Formats: sequence, C-alpha cells, structure tokens
Amino acid sequence: TPATRRASAAALAGPINASGPILPVASIVGGDAQGGTARIVNSGAITTSFTTVTTAGIGGEASAPGNGTYTPSGGDGRGGTTELTSDVGSITADTITLTATGTAGGGFDATGRSGVASGGTVLAQARSGGTIAVVTDLLLNAMGSANVGGGAWISSRTGGGITLLSQNGGLISAGNQIVADASIGVSLGAGIITARSDSATGGTISITTDGGALTTPTLDALAHATTPNSTGPVALARGGTITIQSLNSGTMNVDVALTADTSALGGSGPIGGAALGGTVSLIADGGALIFDGSAFL
Repeated sequence: TPATRRASAAALAGPINASGPILPVASIVGGDAQGGTARIVNSGAITTSFTTVTTAGIGGEASAPGNGTYTPSGGDGRGGTTELTSDVGSITADTITLTATGTAGGGFDATGRSGVASGGTVLAQARSGGTIAVVTDLLLNAMGSANVGGGAWISSRTGGGITLLSQNGGLISAGNQIVADASIGVSLGAGIITARSDSATGGTISITTDGGALTTPTLDALAHATTPNSTGPVALARGGTITIQSLNSGTMNVDVALTADTSALGGSGPIGGAALGGTVSLIADGGALIFDGSAFL
C-alpha cells in the first residue's frame, strides 16, 4: 500500500513528490477565527425594524481523526468588538441584537481537543441626550462557548465584556426585556461526555445610568460559568462580574423582574470540577435604582 503523505498549506507552494494521496493538515486542525470591529455611531435619526450587528469569531472544526503525529484540534474562536452609540440622535427599532461571541471549534473525537473560546466586547450607549428605544428586546451577547464532537477535550472558555451605558441625559428603553449575556456555553451531542474540561470563566457586565435613564420591564444580566461532566479531570468554573449602578442623578427602572447571575457549576468526573461564584454589585451613588418586581441576585 503506498504511504500516505501529509502537507501543510505552506508546503503546497513548492513541488511535492508523493506516492500516495495527500491529506492536508487542515482536515485535522481547524482554523482560528477572530471577530472584527463593527461600530454604529449615530447623531441623527435611525428608525428600523430588526437590527443585528455581529462580530462573532467561530473556530473551525477538526474534520478527521488523529494519525499518531497530529491530534485533532478545533480552532480558537474569539469575538470582536460591536458598538452601538446614539450621541445626541435617536435610534428606534423593534428589536436590536448586538453580538461578539467567541465559539471554539470541536476536536472531532475523544482523542482530540477543542480550541480556546473568548467572548468579545459589546457596547451600547446613549449619551448627550441621545436615545435608544426598542419596542421589544434589546439583546447583548458576548458569550464564550465550544462545539464538542465525539467527546473531545474542551479547552478554556472565557466570557467577554458588555457595557450598557446611559449618560448625560441619554435614554435607553426596551418594551419587553434587556438581556446581557457574557456566560460560558458548551454544545454537546446527545449522550456525549467530554474527555476532559479546562477552566470556564464568566465575563464582565456593566450596566450604568450616569446622569441618564434606563427603563425596561425585565433586565437579565448573565455571567455564569459551567464545566461539563468528563471522563477525565475537570478544571475550575468561575462566575463573572456584574455591576449595576446609577450615578449622578441617573435613574434605572425595572418594572417586573431583575436577574443578575454570576453562579458557577463544576462538572463531575474522576477529578470533579470546583466552582466559585462571581460578584454582583448594586450601586446607587447620587442616582436611583428602582426595582418594582422580583429580584434574583
């Protein structure tokens, strides 16, 4: 049987002498992905129905088993930077979704390893009398997650950073809900248990009215972390950091329900994963936090 040859992309630039088929390394090692930068800065008037701005980074999947020389490895996924700013002007929409997620590619099978996942940065702000008015949902997502095929080892995952700011007479409003999610996720097939799990760390969320106003029936701020069950060691799951604050005559009104979740859950295994909850801070410093309904912290 002719010997199998493998060649990297760089090697393909020169002559290749082989007696058998060439199998590129790319079939075993997924490519890395880095989200870019998307900014919408408005000082006029924007009216739209559904607005979605995404700078997600999604790592490539390993698509072949290892061969003794190479280990199936998913690509890293790192979110980029997504910004929506209303400076003096107005932005009106039915729904707004701002995303800077990082998703690591899977490692094909139990001998492989996923890439590293890192959420990016999301900023939504209304300042200097500007407004962001959403009829239904304002959704901000900077999660770090991994796709896991065949029970591969899961590399570390870290949530990103989300800032929601109303400043100097700015107003942010949502008719249904505001959701800010910098949590850690993992996508497992039915019945799959991972070979090993590295650490999972929730991200950072700051929701601030600084001389401005924010109003919504429901506010969900999520920076929790979970490590899955594994047949091998499971590393630490650590919750993130959430700060909700009103400063300098700012006002924040949440009429129905507030949730701020920095919990952590460690997976089970021969060496089970520890879990450490994060930090939630509520600060009223010359401003007002008004929660008329339930609050889960």
